[in-house]
Amino acid sequence: MNWLLRNKFALFENRHNQMYARCTSDTTTVFIAEPALIREVLHRNKEFVKPVHMYGVLRFFGDNLVSTEGVDWKRHRKIVAPAFSEQNNILVHAASTRIAQEMFASWDRNKTGPRVQVSKDMTKFALAIISSAGFGIEFAWHDMNDKNVWHGHSLSFKNALEIVVQRAVAFAVMPKALKMLPFKWMKDTKKGYDEFNQYLDELLDREVPERPKNIVEMLLKASQEDSSAGLTRQELKGNAFVLIFAGHETTANTLSYALALLAIHQDKQESLYKESINVLEESQAPEYSDISKLTYALAVMNETLRHFPQPSTIPKYTADKTLILGDTVLPPKTVLSFATAALHMHTDIWGPDASEFKPERWNEKKESMLGFLPFSEGPRACLGKRFAQIEFITLLTMISVRYKWYVPDGVAEKELLESGTLLTTYPLKPIELIFTHRSV
Repeated sequence: MNWLLRNKFALFENRHNQMYARCTSDTTTVFIAEPALIREVLHRNKEFVKPVHMYGVLRFFGDNLVSTEGVDWKRHRKIVAPAFSEQNNILVHAASTRIAQEMFASWDRNKTGPRVQVSKDMTKFALAIISSAGFGIEFAWHDMNDKNVWHGHSLSFKNALEIVVQRAVAFAVMPKALKMLPFKWMKDTKKGYDEFNQYLDELLDREVPERPKNIVEMLLKASQEDSSAGLTRQELKGNAFVLIFAGHETTANTLSYALALLAIHQDKQESLYKESINVLEESQAPEYSDISKLTYALAVMNETLRHFPQPSTIPKYTADKTLILGDTVLPPKTVLSFATAALHMHTDIWGPDASEFKPERWNEKKESMLGFLPFSEGPRACLGKRFAQIEFITLLTMISVRYKWYVPDGVAEKELLESGTLLTTYPLKPIELIFTHRSV
């Protein structure tokens, strides 16, 4: 999908209905960047369904909210949606604050000076948040070789989680015959998956407290209390895996891109700093009640997602029906894909300065508008949206009150932001930036 990320709206600007068809011997995919038609597709959600056959990568541990449709999807959503509650948001904020402080301590001890491997650290940060708020398992930032191995395991939860996160896509799309080969990478990957599966079983076997403290406990309690919609063990494990898959890399990439964009645009970084000290006053970390006041930090997140949407497309499917959209006839088994990378650069929506990084535009724009779909919209919109916003706003605000950051000498903007896309949009080269303490 890199061709879509490279061309963005230019590919659609002069096409009828702002649609672009890409055909292979067995699949027709129609990409669309027209807001009115996207609105119609979302409204006709019983006709334009989710192409669940494309989500095999997410069924490794079991069916889940993302990989199901129709009645099954409603059953999953009934159990999963309540887990993303205000109580969990508070846990996300607390975990973000704690882990951020540990990360800053490691930056200040950095023996190589002020140069920070942003991509690596944002990946590690997002993983720690998922582990804490999602599974109730904490690990210290400085513990690179986690020795907390549960009885009966040969890997720690952290190590198994890292393998699953880092190798999920490659392992899922790999031919079965290749998985049988005795390569070290393959053996390590299978071991990581087996260990993580065992950890999930043990977490699900624990007694659920009266007041669950993390998403897995909330899922288990809700499933036990609702016999009509209750999820099987495999489905609970499948949803736990999707929590990691959907919430880890997307947040890590968005934080990395945001820091890079603010390093390039020092005036925007200064605007963020001014808002942060105005809201936080003497503090260096926001209270949970401060999150709603940090509107510029949220605008930075939105503008970053506009430029680098996670994911770059959102697919729908005609299934076994012939459907008409506008004046276009879509045969059965046609994939219809919202081209978010193009839609987010639509000049009729965003104006002639659509290609500019301009958080200030969010003073007027609304997140719910159909020119902006990083979390999708409608009934199947991402349940983890607020989870991601709290994590992002908390960390970005804490960074801004402590540091100024810059692009290293000799690194061009184009090189820093060069991207690829598969399931998410990601930097082709690890992002590294220079961080210096703000003078008191």
